Amino acid sequence: MQTPAHVHYSGYTLAQLKPLVVMILECCQDPHKHHNAVHEKYSSSKYKRASTYVEGEVKKGFTLHFPLPPLISASSAVVFEDSSRFDYGNSGSLLIPAES
Repeated sequence: MQTPAHVHYSGYTLAQLKPLVVMILECCQDPHKHHNAVHEKYSSSKYKRASTYVEGEVKKGFTLHFPLPPLISASSAVVFEDSSRFDYGNSGSLLIPAES
Protein backbone atom coordinates (compact mmCIF):
# COMPACT_ATOMS: atom_id res chain seq x y z
CA MET A 1 0.00 0.00 0.00
CA GLN A 2 1.29 3.43 -0.91
CA THR A 3 0.85 6.36 1.46
CA PRO A 4 1.61 10.05 0.98
CA ALA A 5 4.54 9.58 3.39
CA HIS A 6 6.04 6.85 1.17
CA VAL A 7 5.86 9.17 -1.83
CA HIS A 8 7.19 12.14 0.10
CA TYR A 9 10.24 10.42 1.59
CA SER A 10 11.13 8.20 -1.38
CA GLY A 11 10.29 10.71 -4.08
CA TYR A 12 8.57 7.97 -6.11
CA THR A 13 5.03 6.73 -6.60
CA LEU A 14 4.13 3.05 -6.80
CA ALA A 15 3.42 3.47 -10.51
CA GLN A 16 6.98 4.74 -11.03
CA LEU A 17 8.48 1.85 -9.04
CA LYS A 18 6.47 -1.01 -10.57
CA PRO A 19 8.73 -1.54 -13.64
CA LEU A 20 11.81 -1.69 -11.41
CA VAL A 21 10.13 -4.06 -8.95
CA VAL A 22 9.14 -6.36 -11.81
CA MET A 23 12.71 -6.39 -13.16
CA ILE A 24 14.12 -7.16 -9.71
CA LEU A 25 11.64 -10.00 -9.24
CA GLU A 26 12.60 -11.40 -12.65
CA CYS A 27 16.26 -11.37 -11.58
CA CYS A 28 15.39 -13.07 -8.28
CA GLN A 29 13.52 -15.85 -10.07
CA ASP A 30 16.77 -17.06 -11.67
CA PRO A 31 19.61 -15.38 -9.77
CA HIS A 32 22.33 -17.68 -11.12
CA LYS A 33 21.47 -16.64 -14.68
CA HIS A 34 21.13 -12.90 -14.11
CA HIS A 35 23.73 -11.98 -11.50
CA ASN A 36 25.59 -15.04 -10.30
CA ALA A 37 28.45 -13.05 -8.71
CA VAL A 38 26.00 -10.97 -6.67
CA HIS A 39 24.07 -14.09 -5.64
CA GLU A 40 27.28 -15.81 -4.53
CA LYS A 41 28.51 -12.77 -2.57
CA TYR A 42 25.26 -12.38 -0.62
CA SER A 43 24.96 -16.11 0.07
CA SER A 44 27.82 -15.90 2.59
CA SER A 45 27.29 -15.73 6.34
CA LYS A 46 28.84 -12.24 6.32
CA TYR A 47 25.68 -11.03 4.54
CA LYS A 48 23.40 -13.35 6.55
CA ARG A 49 22.73 -15.45 3.45
CA ALA A 50 20.38 -12.78 2.08
CA SER A 51 20.45 -14.10 -1.48
CA THR A 52 19.60 -17.66 -0.49
CA TYR A 53 16.74 -16.36 1.67
CA VAL A 54 15.29 -14.38 -1.25
CA GLU A 55 15.77 -17.33 -3.62
CA GLY A 56 13.92 -19.59 -1.18
CA GLU A 57 11.03 -17.16 -0.76
CA VAL A 58 10.62 -16.83 -4.52
CA LYS A 59 10.65 -20.62 -4.92
CA LYS A 60 7.97 -20.89 -2.21
CA GLY A 61 5.70 -18.67 -4.32
CA PHE A 62 6.42 -15.08 -3.24
CA THR A 63 3.97 -12.73 -4.96
CA LEU A 64 3.58 -8.99 -5.18
CA HIS A 65 0.47 -7.16 -3.99
CA PHE A 66 -0.27 -5.78 -7.44
CA PRO A 67 -0.77 -7.44 -10.83
CA LEU A 68 2.40 -7.94 -12.82
CA PRO A 69 2.65 -6.51 -16.33
CA PRO A 70 4.15 -8.81 -18.93
CA LEU A 71 7.88 -9.13 -18.37
CA ILE A 72 10.14 -7.74 -21.04
CA SER A 73 13.71 -8.57 -21.85
CA ALA A 74 16.50 -6.03 -22.05
CA SER A 75 16.50 -6.47 -25.84
CA SER A 76 12.93 -5.14 -26.05
CA ALA A 77 13.58 -2.15 -23.80
CA VAL A 78 14.11 1.36 -25.03
CA VAL A 79 17.63 2.74 -24.60
CA PHE A 80 18.15 6.48 -24.37
CA GLU A 81 21.64 7.58 -25.34
CA ASP A 82 21.17 11.07 -23.89
CA SER A 83 20.90 10.51 -20.16
CA SER A 84 22.67 13.69 -19.10
CA ARG A 85 20.14 14.45 -16.37
CA PHE A 86 20.80 11.05 -14.78
CA ASP A 87 24.02 9.90 -13.16
CA TYR A 88 24.72 6.27 -13.93
CA GLY A 89 28.50 6.33 -13.85
CA ASN A 90 30.19 5.21 -17.05
CA SER A 91 27.28 3.27 -18.57
CA GLY A 92 26.42 6.08 -21.01
CA SER A 93 22.81 4.95 -21.49
CA LEU A 94 19.68 4.58 -19.45
CA LEU A 95 17.63 1.41 -19.75
CA ILE A 96 13.87 1.97 -19.44
CA PRO A 97 11.21 -0.75 -19.76
CA ALA A 98 9.05 -0.47 -22.88
CA GLU A 99 5.44 0.50 -22.28
CA SER A 100 2.94 -2.32 -22.75
